[in-house]
Amino acid sequence: MSNYPTLPIVTDETGSTYSEGMNLLVNASRYTESTPFSTTSNKRDNCMSSFDGKFIYSPAPCRKGQKITLQAKSNLPWSDWHVGPNSPGKAGFWLYWGSKEKAMNGQYAYAQFIAGDDTTAFSKTISAPDDDLVANLSEVYFCFRFNTYSDGTTEVTGKFWDLMVEYGDKKHPYRPNPADLVGGWSAYEHCS
Repeated sequence: MSNYPTLPIVTDETGSTYSEGMNLLVNASRYTESTPFSTTSNKRDNCMSSFDGKFIYSPAPCRKGQKITLQAKSNLPWSDWHVGPNSPGKAGFWLYWGSKEKAMNGQYAYAQFIAGDDTTAFSKTISAPDDDLVANLSEVYFCFRFNTYSDGTTEVTGKFWDLMVEYGDKKHPYRPNPADLVGGWSAYEHCS
């Protein structure tokens, strides 16, 4: 029996049916508060699209304009600006959007910085892009990127854990992606 409750099935305003509260990100579940991903750098813009050599991405597509809710935790506050005057000592949150092949390989057709609110717990609802940058795609996929920011001389250590992206505009408690668990999808009592 799973430690996680049954996931309700919902249909959103676009007609998409999904398991509410399911974490869409694979390769991220091993990073918890007690075992975070950690990186130290004095680069002004220390960009990471893979953790320990694995890309963190969603194998599930988004419809253009579909709402998703993002969350992550860090020891650093989440920056509201990419490489801005107030960025040193903070972390940046990005999504790379594109085809499934691009997302699985840390590449993108469109890179999106998502402003934080200067706290260490990131949570925000956004809409999948639906503009000309992804016009040739019927569905869009995404992968995750973090940045740590420094003044160029001071070493900054960023620790990251509890990464979760879910369909919809409600934030649910963190849970790992079923594919990352021993037993895979069967580790959940209900998921479709």
